[in-house]
Amino acid sequence: MNEKEVTKYFDFTVNKLSDPSGLFSINNTLFDEFNPKSANEREEFLDLCDEIKSFGVNHGYFKIIGKPANNSGYFKLTEKGIELKKFGKGHEKFQKGLKKEPLTRYQKIYLTFFILFGIIGAIRLFIPSHINKGNENNQTIENQIKATRSLKFSLKNTSEFDLKDITIGLPDTALTYNFLAKNTQTEWTHVKSAFHYGFVRFFDTKNRKYFIQPIDYMGEKAFEKGELTYVIKNIDSINQAFELDFDYMDESNIK
Repeated sequence: MNEKEVTKYFDFTVNKLSDPSGLFSINNTLFDEFNPKSANEREEFLDLCDEIKSFGVNHGYFKIIGKPANNSGYFKLTEKGIELKKFGKGHEKFQKGLKKEPLTRYQKIYLTFFILFGIIGAIRLFIPSHINKGNENNQTIENQIKATRSLKFSLKNTSEFDLKDITIGLPDTALTYNFLAKNTQTEWTHVKSAFHYGFVRFFDTKNRKYFIQPIDYMGEKAFEKGELTYVIKNIDSINQAFELDFDYMDESNIK
């Protein structure tokens, strides 16, 4: 009997069980379905039962409890077998469901940043330009105040590649840069705080994607004053990897 038929009667056996946590005999469960009478029918029936037993044990659905006098064998469903029984749609669909792994912690963090940057980009796109112009004077005053009490941040590219579509994720904001040529540095931007490393994503001119995603900042102390520069260097275009370094100058050393 081929595997498809064995799977069919395996599913039939599991679905027919009335008590998922109780003992059961595969021979007894299937006997009424086949009702073998001749010697050949009984032989084929017992072969099928043996194949179903092997299938259930090998796939982790059954565990053997013991063998009675008629050698039919008693079994119990494993935890996996009970889940299959509750699932109720058969072995093949159950296996496909197991292959759909949940998002890892890394993927969840990356997805969160991706959504956040998308929202920020949409807000920037739809803010009317005349509002920005009307607030230029106020922003100039605010920037002068911030300059004396906030952290100045910049991004430096010391690699041999020109970079584009750059996104920097900081604790309180996300910064974007359209383009940064090799061996150049951005202008200073005032931010509330930043760690010595963070989320960095960019593309080279051949549209190869690079990114670094911190898992957490446990035990790290954020910079809140002074000048902090993220330095992108040693880009490996084959493996799409790079090193992220930093330069920091305390406010007391800034002239």
